Amino acid sequence: TPPHRWKIGINGLEPLREAPHVTICKSNKESLVHEDIAGKRKRGQSVEDIALEHYCRKNKWKGQHSENGIFLTIFVLLLWDTIFTSSSSNSPSLLPIQDLPLSLLNGSLMLTSNERESQRRRKIMKRVEELRDGKGPDILEMVWRDHYGTYARGVNWSRNSMAELKHIVYALGPTVLANIVSLFVQSYMSWSGGLPDLFLWNEENVKFVEVKGPGDTLSDRQRAWIDQLVRSGASVEVCHVKF
Repeated sequence: TPPHRWKIGINGLEPLREAPHVTICKSNKESLVHEDIAGKRKRGQSVEDIALEHYCRKNKWKGQHSENGIFLTIFVLLLWDTIFTSSSSNSPSLLPIQDLPLSLLNGSLMLTSNERESQRRRKIMKRVEELRDGKGPDILEMVWRDHYGTYARGVNWSRNSMAELKHIVYALGPTVLANIVSLFVQSYMSWSGGLPDLFLWNEENVKFVEVKGPGDTLSDRQRAWIDQLVRSGASVEVCHVKF
């Protein structure tokens, strides 16, 4: 479980790794007007919107201001059958009022000696190894087709199409994907916040971008995620928007 204050890496020895910083300068004279989902023009463009527009226009990325959302969706879809399938016909996987296992939410999954939760843990770790073997896109497609529209915490069925999510899982690569999933498994509540603001992708690559406006700085949780993403080999930037 990550500490409240991050000063060193997850192994407790090395300093946190950092991402390169870039700066976007936007003139105050420019009209900060953008279109919302309904196509209506609105004032008050956020620094995340400005950065996303910059990357998509000048660097030909596709992208979303998603923070943790897209990855919580991918996490639950990839582990769906290990989370929601009971190991025993006489033992329900979840209570009717639960939308994720309590052991996952409270961080006890990796520690408990309860037999049912131990079986769940073994299934999850086997799935993580399958992700490292590159099976993520096929697993995601199977779960999408079998369970589309079923409510589960963290899953947004309407934000992205199955084709987009499959491509994102493919472009992340097995190592980055498996490491992100592993962190959620180790401590869901600790790691389910702090991912970079923007997630960008093209035909072959992905990029994580944390966006900061004037006077804003990285939080410890954001530094922790950047450290883990950089260690996994992901492309990460911190983008400062100045006016």
